[in-house]
Amino acid sequence: DVMGHLTPWEKMEIAYKLGKCGAVGEALDIYEEVARTAIDRQISTEAKRRMLNLMEREGMKAEIERLAEEDVCFRKALAAKHMEKGEVDEAIRLYEKVIEEEPEDIEANLALAQLYERAGKRDKAIERWRKLVEIDPERFKRGLIEAYLKADRGEEALKAAKEMLLKGKTFEGYKLLGRVYESLGRIEEAMRAFETALELKPLDYELYLKLGRLYERRGEAGEALRVYMRGIKNISDPIKRETLLSRAIDLCEKLGELEELLE
Repeated sequence: DVMGHLTPWEKMEIAYKLGKCGAVGEALDIYEEVARTAIDRQISTEAKRRMLNLMEREGMKAEIERLAEEDVCFRKALAAKHMEKGEVDEAIRLYEKVIEEEPEDIEANLALAQLYERAGKRDKAIERWRKLVEIDPERFKRGLIEAYLKADRGEEALKAAKEMLLKGKTFEGYKLLGRVYESLGRIEEAMRAFETALELKPLDYELYLKLGRLYERRGEAGEALRVYMRGIKNISDPIKRETLLSRAIDLCEKLGELEELLE
């Protein structure tokens, strides 16, 4: 039996060729066998996804609905398909049924968080991000903070951002803390956080612009100029350097220090 010596990926390639040739039943049988026997969940999910694509192409709507009810992996593949098509409500319905059976499923929880955000259901999105943080705090804490910011829940975002920094004083942590402070109107604290972030990673062009503009808004042109000049020294991209230089020149003209800049 040749099939017994093939890898799952090779079997799926044969199934794909059979499907193209019109041997749909045989192709579906191979995909089903791969999905059922694969030890690697990723392979099983891919077999279900390819199986779904073939069934959709053949207009097998009733069979798709039956399998989605019976098989959680197939249901997840169908939900992902609806998500790709922008069919948010149907994707949400299916992913919600997935997490009823598999509440710890990272893919389904993450998709639901993103779908709820698309649908403007901010509180439900936060629930999913919280669940993801329970599963993997290091990976998903930032997503939870972003969700709090989108929902205008700044104090909760601030608490989460500070907790994130307790795990390690990182560039991303301070940059996020700065954004949270800025959303709360606590500009001085935001600027301190951004300054610390740039000390940890002095190559972030966007942060030089943001920090410089915050100083400008506060009327602190000298401090803004210092930030832009530091960015020019550290950033290598010529277009980004030109933007920072343009900001610096404008400030020097206002301060009457253009000659000093040229020197």
